Amino acid sequence: MTITLEDLPFGDPRQLARIMPNLLIDRLPMNLSEVVTDFYVTSVEDRHEATVGFAKIDAAGPFLERMKEAGANPALLGVPELLLKEVARLAANEDDDAMVAILDMGHMSTRVLIVRAGEVVAARSVRRGGEAVTRSLAETFRIEWDAAERLKHQQGAIVQVSEEQDPGRAALGRAVAGALSPLIRELRRTLQSLYARRQVRVERIYLVGGGSLIGGLDAHLTDQLGVPVARLDLGAESIEPQNAGALARSALALSAARSLATDRSSDRTVNLRQGPFVYRGKSSYLRSQLRFFAVAAAVLLVLGGAALLSQRADLNAQRDAMRAAVTSESKKLFGKPVYKEKDIVVLLTSESVAESSIAPKRSAFDLMHELITSIKQDKPFRTRRVEVDAERKLMQIYGYTKTPQDVDKLVSELESIECIKAGDVKKDKLQVTNDEVSFELQINSSGCS
Repeated sequence: MTITLEDLPFGDPRQLARIMPNLLIDRLPMNLSEVVTDFYVTSVEDRHEATVGFAKIDAAGPFLERMKEAGANPALLGVPELLLKEVARLAANEDDDAMVAILDMGHMSTRVLIVRAGEVVAARSVRRGGEAVTRSLAETFRIEWDAAERLKHQQGAIVQVSEEQDPGRAALGRAVAGALSPLIRELRRTLQSLYARRQVRVERIYLVGGGSLIGGLDAHLTDQLGVPVARLDLGAESIEPQNAGALARSALALSAARSLATDRSSDRTVNLRQGPFVYRGKSSYLRSQLRFFAVAAAVLLVLGGAALLSQRADLNAQRDAMRAAVTSESKKLFGKPVYKEKDIVVLLTSESVAESSIAPKRSAFDLMHELITSIKQDKPFRTRRVEVDAERKLMQIYGYTKTPQDVDKLVSELESIECIKAGDVKKDKLQVTNDEVSFELQINSSGCS
């Protein structure tokens, strides 16, 4: 089924796709969630129209499943009246500027397609076809349905005035014409609406479908519509006469087959294989997937590049921090800032550095050994703990002796060491008990390192 949206604000399909749900919400006979839709746009100067095809999802899904069971997976799921475009190409060349209509008269409905220079101008479906003729014949002649069907196929015709001498044929013609009169009214309204919208008239009408086999129908429609009407030649002269009717009934199938077999990649039409029914073997679908993966790869590449740049920036920051720390310490040691390894090695191995206070005169081990050995062994002295704090250049001795005088003598002996000056040894936490004295000595070793 199709509808036409007129006087659209713009003709860009991508822009229209964004607002199409809002345009259709009040125009479709069912909820948007129940249908699958597609559209194409035609523009004449500053006027834009969209032909919208739609089908119920619960009808399109089972149809495609049946096609799949039959071993077919069609790339195109079109709207029947729009699929007649290939039949219309048989009726008029694309260079022909004439307005041409195709009437595909089926059993339950008649499809109408109007084209001009290969472009669709209007498309609709009228719920009137051969079934109405069969019903009219069954009621007029009071016969069974199957008999009315045979009568329609074998003798169905709209007779001219000159043929009405036969009462039976005249009654048959009136029954057929009466059954088709609602269809003719709808066709007349379609032509009038087209003229009101575009001020153009249909110049030729071609008949296809099983209903086109009704005798005298072309002449009757010409008289009623005021437009030349003829049966469209689908190549019936090249096949057996008994198959000509089957070919006329297969016009829609023929047009659908031609639309797939003919390379018309730039010819936009409605394809309802959208959303859940998208044709996954279609090149455009594959291209869209490639675009998706290309975008994903580009995003990953950008993220990876950003991560590498961030990591590089972090490493550079660490390098700069280490360089700043080395520069600061080297300035303290050498009096000038250096951070290169070879420059630091040269400075450390130079004679001026060896004679300066940069290199320690004694190691912590040497200093501890000298402290212990400087204490005379005849003193009643026991060491509880010895600690060395290199950063504070401080040594601490915790021990026991007999009297406070022994602690004073111990301080004097320690101050006799070359690198320890008077006052560098301080007593701390001196505690006297009944039989011994516990003490703590704080030794400033800055002169030794």
